[in-house]
Amino acid sequence: MIVHRCTWYYCASGQSFAKKISFETPVTASKVREVLKRTLGLVSVEIWSH
Repeated sequence: MIVHRCTWYYCASGQSFAKKISFETPVTASKVREVLKRTLGLVSVEIWSH
């Protein structure tokens, strides 16, 4: 199932707490991973929709 959300939480490997990332329009998990990789250089990351 493809989920579109405006608010997502992510936790990179080695981090203890999740951080929030928000978008103006709903996006999918793959778009969130793409943005995190491009902007923060995070490759290995867990994400959750909210």
